Amino acid sequence: MTGKIPQEFINELLHKTNIVDLINNYVHLTKKGNNYLSCCPFHHEKTPSFTVNEQKQFYYCFGCTAHGNVIDFLMNFNNLKFLDTIEELSNINGVIDTYFKFFNTAKKKYDKKIHLYQLLNKISVIYSKNLFFQKYNFSLIYLKKRGITEDTINRYAIGYSDNYSENFKKKLILSDKKKISYFIKSGVLIQKKENFFDRFSKRITFPIRDSIGRVIGFGGRRLTNVNPKYINSPDTILFNKKKILYGLYEIKKKYKNIPWLLVVEGYIDVLTLSEFNIRYVVSTLGSFISIYHIQMLFRETDNVIYCYDGDHAGNIASWRSLKMTLPYIVDGKTVKFIFLPKGEDPDSIIHKKGKKYFEKLILNATPLSKFLFYILLKDINLTCIDERSKLIVKALPLISQIPSKTTKNLLKKYLGEKIGILESYYLDKRINIKKNNIFLKKTNKLRNTTMRFLIGLLIQNPIFVKLISHIPDIKHTIKIPGLYFFLNLVKICINYSIMNTAQLIEYYRKSNQFNVVKKIAKWNHMIDEKKKKYVFIDSVKNLKKIILEHTYENLIFKERSQGLNKNEKIKLWEINKELSKI
Repeated sequence: MTGKIPQEFINELLHKTNIVDLINNYVHLTKKGNNYLSCCPFHHEKTPSFTVNEQKQFYYCFGCTAHGNVIDFLMNFNNLKFLDTIEELSNINGVIDTYFKFFNTAKKKYDKKIHLYQLLNKISVIYSKNLFFQKYNFSLIYLKKRGITEDTINRYAIGYSDNYSENFKKKLILSDKKKISYFIKSGVLIQKKENFFDRFSKRITFPIRDSIGRVIGFGGRRLTNVNPKYINSPDTILFNKKKILYGLYEIKKKYKNIPWLLVVEGYIDVLTLSEFNIRYVVSTLGSFISIYHIQMLFRETDNVIYCYDGDHAGNIASWRSLKMTLPYIVDGKTVKFIFLPKGEDPDSIIHKKGKKYFEKLILNATPLSKFLFYILLKDINLTCIDERSKLIVKALPLISQIPSKTTKNLLKKYLGEKIGILESYYLDKRINIKKNNIFLKKTNKLRNTTMRFLIGLLIQNPIFVKLISHIPDIKHTIKIPGLYFFLNLVKICINYSIMNTAQLIEYYRKSNQFNVVKKIAKWNHMIDEKKKKYVFIDSVKNLKKIILEHTYENLIFKERSQGLNKNEKIKLWEINKELSKI
């Protein structure tokens, strides 16, 4: 293997790898203040002097002075060479295939990224200058009416895009087809036959920066009646909205230590709160929170506050954020929620009520535990034994995801008080049963269980395919483990008239899923022979409900952010009607 690994790839590996998580796999770390401590693995000591700083992603031993990043740690701890260490990190982060291809393609890809960084920066400068041109004065007036001052405009490099700016033609493209190609790859330019259009035409533009301040994409806010109201750059080799938080770079540039971070939905929310000197605010670019967002948040601070719009979609986003965050609640990390009045968002409420009112909202934000049990106790009659049992089923899978023993024990204690089980032993026993069930994973437990029963029962009883009347249309945005495998099973059973398990196994013989199918074929699902048909039917109903709820949430979100057309409104009504039946 010859060649040189691009620095860009190494930086990406370091960005993806949390040094605390990695080192904790080798030595037990204990949190103390902003650092994590342990006895040094590189020399013998009784008193811990080995320190790991999560914010800096760096370790240092005050005893033997060993120090470095994750690459240094792996090289020293496992006695690895540099290339072997990069291979190990590539494997840990699931990019091993990319690593093995590097020496043929890495340099070209790296050069392409550099060109795109330079191009996006130039585009950002043009947008920024546009905002102050006399003929686009209306865009500046709009921002000032929203309370955004020039200081904030300059700090966030806000701009305006005209209808495929002449500046692009004169300064950047000319007649160079290669430059046009880069424009398209940047996500800014759209090609329709022989014509080219600026994706952000006639919109206020918000440059989106990575952790070191490079422009990697844009957000755009309409000033006309064109839908949607807000748009983002599409995914490119530089930009993925699930992995970026708007405003984080600006915060890190100004503050070394970030005491807390407030998560909102939109660009304007970040800018407005900044105007009121509430500076620790980031936005998820109008999308749902992702695990990457959560990891970034907790890497920068110990205290996270979610503050979504005061509508149905905002409530859904809050509950989803809670569930997504549970596996990241370790000792010392806190999560709270602000629930705004109906029809309000952070921008509108601070203009109406002022800074002091909003600061009170932050100070009195609802703790995760309170919000969790508020939702869990909805429609639960604690005087009824069956209802209390239902609460256990709902609560334990969520509580068991929390790594923090302290938080977990306190929640278990509160749950026990509610249901009348004061001995924590019995609750621990219930949690351990859940953990030891091979059909439950750390996240998404209900859906995962449903899918595993469906797959298992169908492989063992292909004739059950006749019990499936209809499954709603789905999009690949639905992330349910095993869903697409199950749908493929259904398709195979129908198309090839497969009626028994032996036929199904034979179909998969040359597939890489052959061993999986064989393994599931002999799985003991512990379901009574007479009841398995009804379990399968109920599981299909449950799957339909999950798919419908996902589609419903997406339509609600779209209605709030973009508006729905007539067919979509009808679809929303039909889904609501169908869900009420289920």
